Amino acid sequence: MPRPRLSLSQARERLRLILKGPDPRYRTDRNIYHLYFDIFWWSLLGVAVSFNSVYAIRLGASNTLVSLLSSLPALMVILLRFPAARTMEHTPQRVSLIARCFALARSTYLLIALLPFFITHHLAGAFVALIILSTLPANLAMAGWDALFAEVVPERRRAKVMSVRNSLANAAKIAILPLAGKWLEWAPFPLNYQVLYLAGLVGGMLSLYHVARLRPPEGIAGEERAGASLGWALVQGLWRKQRPYLQFVLGNFILQGAISLPMALYSIYYVRYLHASDGWIGLRSTLASLTPLIGYRIWSRLIDRWGTRRVLAFGASATMLFPLLTGLSRSLTALLGVVVVHGLLVPAMVLGRYNTLLKVCPAQRRPSYIAGYAIVANVAAFLAPLLGVQLLEVISINAVFFIAAAIRVTTGLFFLPLPPDGPPLQEARR
Repeated sequence: MPRPRLSLSQARERLRLILKGPDPRYRTDRNIYHLYFDIFWWSLLGVAVSFNSVYAIRLGASNTLVSLLSSLPALMVILLRFPAARTMEHTPQRVSLIARCFALARSTYLLIALLPFFITHHLAGAFVALIILSTLPANLAMAGWDALFAEVVPERRRAKVMSVRNSLANAAKIAILPLAGKWLEWAPFPLNYQVLYLAGLVGGMLSLYHVARLRPPEGIAGEERAGASLGWALVQGLWRKQRPYLQFVLGNFILQGAISLPMALYSIYYVRYLHASDGWIGLRSTLASLTPLIGYRIWSRLIDRWGTRRVLAFGASATMLFPLLTGLSRSLTALLGVVVVHGLLVPAMVLGRYNTLLKVCPAQRRPSYIAGYAIVANVAAFLAPLLGVQLLEVISINAVFFIAAAIRVTTGLFFLPLPPDGPPLQEARR
């Protein structure tokens, strides 16, 4: 049967929902509405951020400085995650603090846009310093964001809301990235990047309008804060109590190291070795946002058939194709095909890793266990890019890609012995 046409009154009602949102009396629907518009507007800033490494290289950043752009934000997570979490736990106005911290972090992009007007020497170093500076308030905001999301979205609706948010972000990037790449090619340097960062700043601030209007249910935040106590002593005790958790964290440490080892080298390879233009960088980023939309649909169904553990083991090993094929490719056209292949495979790793994390973390202390997981993962994310750049002193850049691929293949072996799908594990008795 043909689908019924949308009546004028129905069209007006849908337009009203888009512009004004659901009835304020329905708190959950209003929160979800603001979460959708938050991620949509944030995508403008996300597009600008995706050019950070390229901009640093255009400014004359050394290989070591580019690697710091990848590794130092991870160091900030290692140092600040627990203090930031404790601050959020004892803050009665969590939404307000999160919005203010995000605003402070994103305001640094105004300074970045204005930087060439005030500094003529050491621009690359000043740019990297501002990016690292922005991670200080951002870490405080992110420490409370996951808890806030859990408060404003009921459990039965979280999967759908996350799926829609990711789709909106990717769709926005697909639409904007080609335009951004063309703009960067057409406009003179560095004005092209200055305008790009100012546009991203506007999007980031518009998203905060919606973040600030999230309204958690009465009483939930206080109960959660009273029940969770984070500290380094707790992290040290995790390793002795949960063998599957330990195995997963160690496996992910190696996987994250393999992912991060060549992270700073991709932009260097594209720009310095293959002379990629900003337009090509934008096209590549568009494909990197487009193909995962297909991959997520495929792997979300295969998880139901194969199980999370097998999908994670396969995905972790199969993503070795990205550094391997990158190292083998000598043309920019071939590298676009590499991005497509990677976009279809990486959702297997992402979905499998996230679902397995929730599986091996005891439900009673899940925030604390996830914090320990994040710290260990960011140790690898901090050290590996620095090691990757140092390896360039003794081996070729292609060889570093091959080493990363070889390590990725082995990580699947760490995940196969994990427990099969089932209810979350219980916390070990002390």
